[in-house]
Amino acid sequence: MTDSSVASSGKGRRVYKFPHPIRIPFFALGLVREKLKEVGIWDDMPQPLHRKFKAAQASWGGMIFDRADMDSIPDHLWIRLAVAYNLKWSYTEEGGLGKTYERIWTS
Repeated sequence: MTDSSVASSGKGRRVYKFPHPIRIPFFALGLVREKLKEVGIWDDMPQPLHRKFKAAQASWGGMIFDRADMDSIPDHLWIRLAVAYNLKWSYTEEGGLGKTYERIWTS
């Protein structure tokens, strides 16, 4: 399990407080896609994730949702995804004089 990863926003980073990578079995891919549509983020997800998801559905092998995938999701979508799936995480930003500020997000 990796606790932290670099967010896509430059100065800050997301710190994931759950085990990852996440393996999504083939039979659950449809449920995950429907949930993402329900919370309104499926259409705004990055295209590489759409392609990875469709390839996983075609292969019957499931999908590995890794740190790079999570980091590719914009912050405004990540918050909605984390709330929908009750994922715990925090966001740290580098402040002046090398200080790190952490904002805890839980749902």
